[in-house]
Amino acid sequence: MIEWRAGVRALAVLGNDAEFPLLVFRASPPTGTSWPTELAQPSEGVWEFYRLCDGGYFGGHHRLLSVAELVPENRRWWQMLAETPGSVGGALEANRHVVLGCDECGFPLVWDQRTDCLARFDYRDTGELLPLNQTLEQFMAAMFQESYPDDMWQEALRQLQAKVK
Repeated sequence: MIEWRAGVRALAVLGNDAEFPLLVFRASPPTGTSWPTELAQPSEGVWEFYRLCDGGYFGGHHRLLSVAELVPENRRWWQMLAETPGSVGGALEANRHVVLGCDECGFPLVWDQRTDCLARFDYRDTGELLPLNQTLEQFMAAMFQESYPDDMWQEALRQLQAKVK
């Protein structure tokens, strides 16, 4: 399989592709935009991801936000949680957590600056951050393994490999 950095870079260079499933999975080219000062400052691994691409749709139907979407999306969550009766707003600390995207069920993928790990924010049932115990780099590396359990993503990676050879 493709090493995750090379895969993300190749997806970003490829752009929109008409071939299914590369039509579904894609990465936006990097914009060179600086990290928003309103958010917790990223680890080297998080910032590396955004130097390779500006978000996109990846295996398991994970969507990672573009840099321009980070502040509005995080503000939306902060406001929504602050207005929730019996608020679970403490689950997302503005100076510590950054919503980077969402998983296949629409649950936010949250990066924690203190641990440099991702968590899934279960806002529907528990109101808690459920640790994934992976950095963003580890999360992406797992996604680019042959054992990743998404057949459509695996086919997209095979197509991508054929295109970059």
